[in-house]
Amino acid sequence: MTRLVRRSEAAEETEEAVSVFIARQPILTAGRKLYAFELLYRARGSGAFDAADGNHATEQVIANGLTSIGLSKLAGNRPVFVNFPRELLLGSLPFSLPKGRTVIEVLEDVALDVEVIERCRELREAGYEVALDDVEDCSRIGPMANVVRYVKVDLRLAGRERAAEIARFCAGLPVWLLAEKVESRDEFQFARALGYKLFQGYYFDRPEVVSGHSFAPMKASFTEMQRELEREDLDFSKLEKALRADPAMTHRLLRYLNSASFAMAGPVTSVHQAMVLLGETELRRWLFLVGLTKLAGPGNEGAVRASLLRARYCELLAPRAGLGARGPELFLMGLLSVLGAMLGATMEETVSGLGLSVDVSETLIGDGKASSRLGTLYALARAYERGEWEVAPRLLRPLGIEEDEATACYGEAAEWTEQVFASLG
Repeated sequence: MTRLVRRSEAAEETEEAVSVFIARQPILTAGRKLYAFELLYRARGSGAFDAADGNHATEQVIANGLTSIGLSKLAGNRPVFVNFPRELLLGSLPFSLPKGRTVIEVLEDVALDVEVIERCRELREAGYEVALDDVEDCSRIGPMANVVRYVKVDLRLAGRERAAEIARFCAGLPVWLLAEKVESRDEFQFARALGYKLFQGYYFDRPEVVSGHSFAPMKASFTEMQRELEREDLDFSKLEKALRADPAMTHRLLRYLNSASFAMAGPVTSVHQAMVLLGETELRRWLFLVGLTKLAGPGNEGAVRASLLRARYCELLAPRAGLGARGPELFLMGLLSVLGAMLGATMEETVSGLGLSVDVSETLIGDGKASSRLGTLYALARAYERGEWEVAPRLLRPLGIEEDEATACYGEAAEWTEQVFASLG
């Protein structure tokens, strides 16, 4: 099984919200139009390659790309090329990426034996494209001629003579040649004249670092979810309970649901719906991805408590405000409402690409100032949290809620929050 990234207990005790970074380098057509991006690992915003092992680099690109930054932000609707060393190529990790827009790059040091060739064939049949990386001569192409879609030729390593030989060898094959490390106009024109279709290198653009935010899931809820990976059949009720108690994990789930390009007929309105949309197979893959970048420190406990209380309070108020059918959605709204502060990001950045209803997004971005019934209910929840008792009656009237009802619901929500923390401890 593919190894998970582990961190020391000391690191876990001090880590809170962190910034995550991925570099993307454009891949262009012969007409210099953007075709795709290659995603590259960067640590702490470094513009240069991070000297980490290949497994770790690929794990971080996938985990951060799908669960923290999101492929929409990284690449729009363009394909993405991701490097895969042998160990990860033969594991389950490639299948965590979205089909139809992912190119699996087989690194130059991966031996093209029967096992690797068969895995590449499985990936093609499953809807992924495969590329050979850093090809220097024709010897690596033959065994993979009917499996790969792209052959990447490093002009620095291959040189012009062998780059031309490779072009002649591939002329009758169903592959696209991609010239990489193109650093001058002359090199671009040379490769284009040989029939190379795609181009990548400093002549066009250097890798651009894209940042996002990640933060710590609650250790107990994370442990509960990871424990499910050991079960033959996932217990959806346990997973849903753990997710409803953890805004960090809920945010990651929604980000993955959108990054993985699932066909959604409408907005996501509850944690349960998100789980059902994924299904057991994809849910397992997501749990595995989260395990790659476990950040289970205790630093956000206060904010987590606030989000749980707000989420449950909004859910309890929903039927009393004529919004009963949207109770789970209002719980989701409350759960996500503190993430901007936790991540050090704007709420626009936080909710972007999560597939939420328009009025839920507007309410969160406006911090309850949205002129809607939902906005009024959210403002009421904030008023109770702050002890602004003089404000509450003005907000209760348009919702048709009695003051004693609102107060009782708040007490019930506070009691529920404490029970959740006790059960996870």
